[in-house]
Amino acid sequence: MPQLDLPVARTEGTGTPITLSRIAMSFGDVRALAGVDLTVKAGSVLGLLGQNGAGKTTLMSIAAGLLRPDEGDVRVDPGTRIGLMPQEHALYPMLTAEENLRFIARAVGLPKASVDAEVARVLGAVNLADRKDQRVGGFSGGMKRRIGFAAAILGGPGVLLLDEPTVGVDPQSRLLLLELIEQEAARGAGVVYSTHYMEEVGRLARDVVILHEGRARFAGTLESLLAAQGTAHLELRLTGPGTEALRAALDADPRVEGKAEAATAADGTCVLRLPAPDRLAAVQVVSDLGRTFDVHIDDLRFDAPSLESAFIALTGSETDS
Repeated sequence: MPQLDLPVARTEGTGTPITLSRIAMSFGDVRALAGVDLTVKAGSVLGLLGQNGAGKTTLMSIAAGLLRPDEGDVRVDPGTRIGLMPQEHALYPMLTAEENLRFIARAVGLPKASVDAEVARVLGAVNLADRKDQRVGGFSGGMKRRIGFAAAILGGPGVLLLDEPTVGVDPQSRLLLLELIEQEAARGAGVVYSTHYMEEVGRLARDVVILHEGRARFAGTLESLLAAQGTAHLELRLTGPGTEALRAALDADPRVEGKAEAATAADGTCVLRLPAPDRLAAVQVVSDLGRTFDVHIDDLRFDAPSLESAFIALTGSETDS
């Protein structure tokens, strides 16, 4: 990937190597982005979520300097190297893995003297050193994704832009890539991670931006997004003569935050629902009181706010067209 003359302002080092402000972009009559902000923090992963067509790839391309926005500002710290792993494979099929990486290393401006060692390093990182002399055209989709990731981390970029990096990879490769992304953030890179896999964002990201129809419906920490969905609850199915006494005891117990709600199931058992920000602590309280009041827990279910439910609440349940 060649060095680009980015249409950006260069700023002093701030701990936020790239900041995009009020970004707007149209393709003909289609408004891809409308006033979107994005702040990339050093040493942190930002999860970029949205349905197909929400504007994720367009925003990533602008951050990488591949597209010039119609409106808005892109500010980059001086000397920041940007590594990009695009959604589509950007490799030469007739070249070997090593040849692809050597070409990309020189294109992004790595010193000639360091290319061999750097190519060997990233091939080893993605467990493809033993395939370095094989043509990429014969690789599986997952192996191509790993080579694409290796290309993105050449030279230790300060910013890493990953557009759906785990699509089509096997479970082992997926776990490897997630571990490598965590290592890149721990090294100090600011990572933007675009995906449809909510569990990956839940594992990796500290901050989240959710795009919908070209606008940011949410931008903030993952913790605040989940907190806005409400408190986690523990739902229990109870039997025994002391269920009413147990419910009253739960309401009076200082370890329980909020009131327990009780209902009677069709089979006559008591269904109890109580706030449970700490799952294990809530189970322990009910277990302790259950023994006191001769109540048996037949079943329990933990109902916690999820990133998926938050995403649907913000973007709607309809599939993209």
